[in-house]
Amino acid sequence: MKSLFILVCSVFVLNYHSLGQSSSSSDIAQQYFNDGLRSLTLGDSLKAYQELEQAYSNSYKDDKISYYYLMLSLHLDKGFSEAKAIEWIAQTNHVIYQNRLKYFLGGYYYKKQEVEKALHIYAQVPIEDLNNNEILTMKYHQGYLNFKSGKWELASVLFNSLRQIKESVYYTDANYYAGFLALQSKDYAAALTSFEIAAENPDYKTVVPFYIAQLFYFTGEVNKSIEYSTKALQNQPQYYDSQLRQLLGHLWFDKNEYEKALPFLETYVAKQEKVQSQDLYQLSFCYFQTKQWDKAIAGFKQLNSGSDSLAQNSMYLLATSYLKINDKAGAKNAFLFCATKSQNLVQKEVSLFNYGKLSVELKEYAQAVNTLDQFMEGYPNSSYSREAKELWIKSLALSNNYVQAIDAYESIESPNEELQKLYPNILYGRSVVYLNDGQWDKAFQLLNKITQVPYHEAIASQTYFWQGETAYKLGRVEDCIKSLNAYLVAPVTEGDISIPHAKYTLGFAYLKNNAYQNAYNQFIGASSVNANNAHQQFQKDAFVRSADCLMMLKQFKPAIQSYQTIIDLHWNYEDYATLQKSILIGGIGKTNEKVEILRQFEKTYPQSNYLNDARMELAETYIFKEDFQQAIAPLSAILLDKKATSLYPISLYKLGVTYFNMNKNEAALENFQSLIKSYPNTTETENSLEFVRNIFLEEQKPEMYVSFMNDNGHPLAINEQDSLTYRSAMMRYDEKNYSDAKIGLIKYLQLFPIGKRQIEANYLLAEMNYANQTYDTAAFYFARVADLSPNQFAERSNLLAARLYYFNIKNFELAEKYYLKLKDVAVQKENVLEALRGILRCQYKSSKWVEAAPIAQQIIDDKSFANDDILMANMVLYHDLFIKNDTTNAIIILTKIIANNPSVYTAEAHYQLAQTFYLQKKLALAEKTAFEMVKKQASYEYWVTSAYLLLGDIYVAQKDWFNALATFKSVADNATILSLKEEAQEKYNLTKAAEKLTNKVENE
Repeated sequence: MKSLFILVCSVFVLNYHSLGQSSSSSDIAQQYFNDGLRSLTLGDSLKAYQELEQAYSNSYKDDKISYYYLMLSLHLDKGFSEAKAIEWIAQTNHVIYQNRLKYFLGGYYYKKQEVEKALHIYAQVPIEDLNNNEILTMKYHQGYLNFKSGKWELASVLFNSLRQIKESVYYTDANYYAGFLALQSKDYAAALTSFEIAAENPDYKTVVPFYIAQLFYFTGEVNKSIEYSTKALQNQPQYYDSQLRQLLGHLWFDKNEYEKALPFLETYVAKQEKVQSQDLYQLSFCYFQTKQWDKAIAGFKQLNSGSDSLAQNSMYLLATSYLKINDKAGAKNAFLFCATKSQNLVQKEVSLFNYGKLSVELKEYAQAVNTLDQFMEGYPNSSYSREAKELWIKSLALSNNYVQAIDAYESIESPNEELQKLYPNILYGRSVVYLNDGQWDKAFQLLNKITQVPYHEAIASQTYFWQGETAYKLGRVEDCIKSLNAYLVAPVTEGDISIPHAKYTLGFAYLKNNAYQNAYNQFIGASSVNANNAHQQFQKDAFVRSADCLMMLKQFKPAIQSYQTIIDLHWNYEDYATLQKSILIGGIGKTNEKVEILRQFEKTYPQSNYLNDARMELAETYIFKEDFQQAIAPLSAILLDKKATSLYPISLYKLGVTYFNMNKNEAALENFQSLIKSYPNTTETENSLEFVRNIFLEEQKPEMYVSFMNDNGHPLAINEQDSLTYRSAMMRYDEKNYSDAKIGLIKYLQLFPIGKRQIEANYLLAEMNYANQTYDTAAFYFARVADLSPNQFAERSNLLAARLYYFNIKNFELAEKYYLKLKDVAVQKENVLEALRGILRCQYKSSKWVEAAPIAQQIIDDKSFANDDILMANMVLYHDLFIKNDTTNAIIILTKIIANNPSVYTAEAHYQLAQTFYLQKKLALAEKTAFEMVKKQASYEYWVTSAYLLLGDIYVAQKDWFNALATFKSVADNATILSLKEEAQEKYNLTKAAEKLTNKVENE
């Protein structure tokens, strides 16, 4: 307001002389007034005010004194000045003083920046009452105030009028504001002219260069803008230093001069609290172009949350930058953002392909499968289609997704050499899955195919091994012998694959062919007599079978010697060896020694599974010696043993025969009656009927025979009808007219639901339906036979009922029932093992961890089970320990499981271990374990997807928002398991919110 004060002084001086010529009404007031004007002329405004204040106090409202006093009060910003000035203006009749005071009141408002008041009062001042300088001042004030209130046209008129007077003190200021007004109306030429005039004034030389540089840019003079900006920055300091650097950065960037743009953008961005996306993008792009990859990555990562083309292009460049530093995981995540958000179709296509390709390279095969599948569906005509499909097939194979891998491979024309080399492994992997599921026939077909395709040599030995094992399961004995001998030509050892295992199975194959010498040679080759070699249980069994072969070869002395070796080593086969030894000793005529061994058997092996076999052998020896009285005790002991239910029918029958031979017909009839009542459908009952008939006929009581038969459920007339009906059906069966045989047997069962041939009828119906692959019906009839155990078909019926309910019908409750029954009735060891395996699988499916734990421990201790069974057993023990809160031992079991080849059990164990580390806040170890799980267990989608979700949780715990969001986004977009897909989306949303909140807190 310096110019206002000067004008006031000039007015004072002007009026001072005129007032000096007039007389005053009050000498005192006049004297003070004159002194005040004199002080004002000398520039002492404070003294002038004091003197004028005295003049004002002693005057009688003199207009001249009031005018000067109020004018100076406004100038000195006295608190009362506004109110008094307004009041005086309203009262005075002196028009000139009135208008002039309005002018000074307008200046007062201008100084206070009370825009509307200033404009209002200035509008009332006629320029006739002002001098030239005052007119210029008022116009400048009015222009500025209109500018400030957005009244551009009024402001422009006023400033342009002032721009015409170069000598005016407001010339530069008017040009400065006129420049802004021209810029606002996009009159760039006028704006440039105005700003260039303002730039010549020292007050504006650090302010307007930025606007001038911008105007050069707006008018297309880019080089001139660059030159002007550069020179301006050399004349430090510049008020708009950062903005000039920003402008220069953008200008050089637009000219693709990235090295020149970089320092300006870098300096500008470093000084900003909040950076615009465009600036950050251009700076990051400059880093990218100058190969400063780490800085480029740091910048592009901050642009991931946008959805515009700039953010999407940033993700593409981010991915490329990651690739430059060989950070494939980072590149993969960046490609994911670009592939899901980009509106650039070419970029989106390339990104999705690279996301899938990098997933393969990172060995994240499950993710690769989903991504490449999506790519092929979305871009069927892409130039990457062929490579994508090849990578897809590779991922399927390496993620153990053999079902799709086979179909995909066979659909591709002229597969490349890499795929041809993978194909045998695909076939092999699929066959192993069939093996683990017990689908031997399907496994066998694939194993045979392997040897017919190129590049199978690397797995030829393993293939021959499993061909042999599978052939044996299918009863293809000759194929088994051929394949296992081929394996033994060039054997390998891998998991369950080993020379001893091969010879062990080969021994059984020769045994089925009655080739006892060959079987003996194989069993000896597979056997072990090392008492400390407990983990090779099957080798002990092989030695036992070699002794059995010697027995079948009638090499009794070597056989006895082998059985004695088993006894001396105190193996768990000791009781069996003792029984077999006794039979051999009896076979060479040492009957008394045999009897003595069998009599001591119960004392020596009271818990033996062969105790009742020994009792039966002892009884039969006594019967052979016709020492019938001695035979009664072991047979009676069998009937008192609840574990010997399968031997009850034969024991009752032999007791009856023994008493018959002792002429104790009443005791004989009592045993035969118990047999007939309790086990009406057994062969022993059928055989006993002749003895019963003979007993009654001997005693000349035929009527009692009829009564006996009626009382014991064997009325003769019905039995005869029963036999005729059954025989009629069997005639069709013997003729291989199975369709009519089925009809006949079903009719028989309808007429005689508890007939004496019901077991045989149900069994034959079961087998015929099984042969026709009518598995539901077969299971029904096998179950009927199994429910009537014990009988001669009980073992096979329970076995097949259990298998069908498990594999085909998926009724795990019924499968468990018949596996449990099979365990009790099975004689063949392989069926006992399958029963245990089946019980474990059913209880595993039903999460019966506590019930399954004893079976699981038994399987682990046996050592003869496949690795897959042992893994399942260990998982059962893990869950059992988990329920019991025994975390330490549970983790030990998980670690043991993980050490095995990939399977659903190792996948779950791997995940549970990573989850445990996460809960223990061992984040680095949890992340490492989760990634290992993803790579090693890629074919198990549920656990792999769960591992990715866990990785996302780990990243959140580490506040690594970028990788957390990328991981959750990937699962949400690609997961096929709905529950996990929804969980991923929810976690993505929560993480996004957490990231925003964290950034907000950090910025504050």
